[in-house]
Amino acid sequence: MRLGLKTLSLILCVLLIASTANIIPISYSQENPEEVTVWDGSVTTPKGEKLSIEKVKKGEEKLTLYTDDSGKTYTKEEFSQKLAQEESKLDVELSQKLLTRSPASEKVRVIVVLDDQPQYGAFQNKKAQYKESIQAESEKIRDVYKRIRTEYLEEYGSLPEGREGLAAIAEFEQNNLTEEEKQMMNQSRQTVDQLLTQMRREALIQGETLVQNSRATDGTLDFIQSAGGEVKHEYTIFNGFTAEIQLEKVQELADRPEVSKIILDKKMSAQLYDSPNTIWADAYWDENITGCPFDIGIV
Repeated sequence: MRLGLKTLSLILCVLLIASTANIIPISYSQENPEEVTVWDGSVTTPKGEKLSIEKVKKGEEKLTLYTDDSGKTYTKEEFSQKLAQEESKLDVELSQKLLTRSPASEKVRVIVVLDDQPQYGAFQNKKAQYKESIQAESEKIRDVYKRIRTEYLEEYGSLPEGREGLAAIAEFEQNNLTEEEKQMMNQSRQTVDQLLTQMRREALIQGETLVQNSRATDGTLDFIQSAGGEVKHEYTIFNGFTAEIQLEKVQELADRPEVSKIILDKKMSAQLYDSPNTIWADAYWDENITGCPFDIGIV
């Protein structure tokens, strides 16, 4: 068979590309003629385990398979779960970036959480300091609600269920509170609110100082700069920061003993339009009961 010059050149180009990209020419499964290996290669996990990668096409279906030294094969989803179970310092999305052969020079924005979290102790100390005062004021409110609950049970025999039941209790509470109780409860709520605000302010100030001192001595920020990265934001509510760094330096950053977790930074949003009705919060809101001064949230 005679080949033209253009055809021969094209074949040589394809073979050259395949060899430089560590791609093996297309092969077919003898057991399953419909199974075609598009390319294969290898990858190393953050823990140093080397696995072979094989992209397989079965009819119209395309699969990425990972095989370890023992011969066990994982799909892409199973391999991501395996990494998560190994408690890698890298989150799953960041690990996948390393596994999918993204350009090493690509810069990624990450959130780095450090192992030392000194602000936690500061918050716990302040909480213990204010606990007795907050409990004393809160007990005044609880005593009133205990009375209301007892009177409701005496009158109706049992507490109602469901949203309508909750609304009935809220209405009963408002109808059976005396003016003195309402004034006392409002005053106690204001006092508790002030105590909580002061406690949080003092804990934040103390925690911020502890976090800054810890971060200034562990050398992580210096590593980011020496690796050609850039620190974008330093957190104070917890000991960590956001930075842009080359993908090839991410694992080296994760290997540092002071680093606890590295998370791919991305925009996220949450929609809670249905949540209040789901937990029947509107049953109390309709009676002007908002839960103040205690902060309540759905996470």
